[in-house]
Amino acid sequence: MSLAYYLRELLYQYECVTIPDFGAFVTRSFPVEIDYSNGVFRPFRRELTFNTLLKSNDGVLAHYMAQKQELSYEGALRLIEKEVIVWKQKLQTQSLSLGNLGEMRLNAAKKIEFLAQFWPCHCFTLNFVK
Repeated sequence: MSLAYYLRELLYQYECVTIPDFGAFVTRSFPVEIDYSNGVFRPFRRELTFNTLLKSNDGVLAHYMAQKQELSYEGALRLIEKEVIVWKQKLQTQSLSLGNLGEMRLNAAKKIEFLAQFWPCHCFTLNFVK
């Protein structure tokens, strides 16, 4: 499985998942909103961002990969390191697709930009019964 696959699984369980020596994906939850006066309902949603400053290994990704792939922790770290090298090389010339998570690319200042994959979030207009 790819690193993006494991990231996606972990982001359902954790608010922050760090990729050592690369950056961290951070989720933020927004509760349900009901506006009775205008009859609008906004369902629960989550926002996904990427922070290039969080690079220290917190062990979450490596432990999870080690468990899923039946590897040692060190073996999982080596796989992560190899994929990070590939990601960094790819970003020098093209965008990097992370499947259902989104896409990364370098901006003009050579900084990583993350464009999250958005799932439609529908707002509902309700007619309230009195």
